[in-house]
Amino acid sequence: MPFLVGQLTPPEHVLAGFVFASIASTPPEEILAGFVFASIASTPLEEILAGFVFASIASTPLEEILAGFVFIFLKDIIENMMYYVYVLRDRYGKIYIGYTANLKKRLQAHARGHTSYLKNKRPVKLVYYEAYLSKKDARFREKSLKNYGSVLSGLKKRIKNSLTF
Repeated sequence: MPFLVGQLTPPEHVLAGFVFASIASTPPEEILAGFVFASIASTPLEEILAGFVFASIASTPLEEILAGFVFIFLKDIIENMMYYVYVLRDRYGKIYIGYTANLKKRLQAHARGHTSYLKNKRPVKLVYYEAYLSKKDARFREKSLKNYGSVLSGLKKRIKNSLTF
């Protein structure tokens, strides 16, 4: 029974269009022979190969082939990663400023009390966040908000209605 891996990433990426037929019982050379490329003519060779060198398909273990596809998928996630600067308000009305690459996970950690600073100040509420493509930009913004009162007061003026809950 075939299944489609193309659901993992957007259609314009390498994995779109690969079809595997019964991976568990099919030898690697048959799996590779069965690949179907969607619009291969318009896809650059570098994207198709994505750093793979198939010297001898028959002697390449299935695990290595599949590990390569996992690499392509993770590379796509890492290249599109965002970094966040966020502002929380604790139950006493104090503001907490933080930085993270995974906002949802970090907010869950704060809510569960897994962070030492806010552990006894729950509940906390997310009142503001900014997203950056650059980790350096996000860290710089976090430090600016923490170290320069005028920067933080400017943000507080902009989000004054969000700071009350």
